[in-house]
Amino acid sequence: MPAQADFNEKTLPVLTVDADEKTLRTQSIEIPVEEISTPQFQDFLQTLYDSMIRHKLPKGWMHTGIAAVQIGILKRVFYAYNVDTDSFDIFINPEITIEGEAQDIKTEGCLSIPEVSGPVRRFKKIRVKYYDENGERQQKRFADWNARVIQHEFDHLQGVLFIDKLEK
Repeated sequence: MPAQADFNEKTLPVLTVDADEKTLRTQSIEIPVEEISTPQFQDFLQTLYDSMIRHKLPKGWMHTGIAAVQIGILKRVFYAYNVDTDSFDIFINPEITIEGEAQDIKTEGCLSIPEVSGPVRRFKKIRVKYYDENGERQQKRFADWNARVIQHEFDHLQGVLFIDKLEK
């Protein structure tokens, strides 16, 4: 994970549904594994992270993740905040498997839908297969808050927004 103080000079604006809903609803494409270790892709990962951290949030909100599509890049990669490690994990070409049937409903918001939040039902336990920033294949289990954030960011890769899943 890039250190918050190590900003590069390139950030991109976060797209919003008001201006860029078509892009946000486009399914992202898989990243060739050989591309992950290239300097260009590593620079992109830094830009993605910096774009998230520098994005101004409403009072009381915190940065919990960003998908590449949110800065207009249709690649299957996102950052998700991990409460267990107090850091951001990177997920490249993730695949999610639901573990168990337990679900809960919690309030979610999104950088791409400013000032909006609402209740969303998510699975409480998941397993994720993905590549890390070094191009190494990983498989981990996540629960509760971490599982929620990952599912939210994964939805972005599918062109799905949290407002599509609001509980009535």
